Amino acid sequence: HYFELAAKQGDTDAYYSLGILYNMGTGVAQDYEKARHYFELAAKQGDANSQYNLGIIYEKGHGVEQSYDKANEYFALAAEQGVGYKTIADIIIDTIVETTQKIINWIVSIFE
Repeated sequence: HYFELAAKQGDTDAYYSLGILYNMGTGVAQDYEKARHYFELAAKQGDANSQYNLGIIYEKGHGVEQSYDKANEYFALAAEQGVGYKTIADIIIDTIVETTQKIINWIVSIFE
């Protein structure tokens, strides 16, 4: 409730916190669109953590059309402020690793 009140006042930290809560589904129903909305509000105010989280949302396609270009843009904005940076190559490698793990899990499930 506090975060919602603070967000109504334009508080960047409240926007970020609400983004995290909705992204993770902590204390609220998980809602990637609401998470993106709050991260965008904070990111517009220059919040690097929100910019980074938007990068992840676009990288994974959570509630948005997957876009490595947009992900890279947000990661770069965050990196300019010293928050972790992912290159397009990092994103592609992560995607390959995740896909490979899903395939392995599927194959293992066949033989169980």
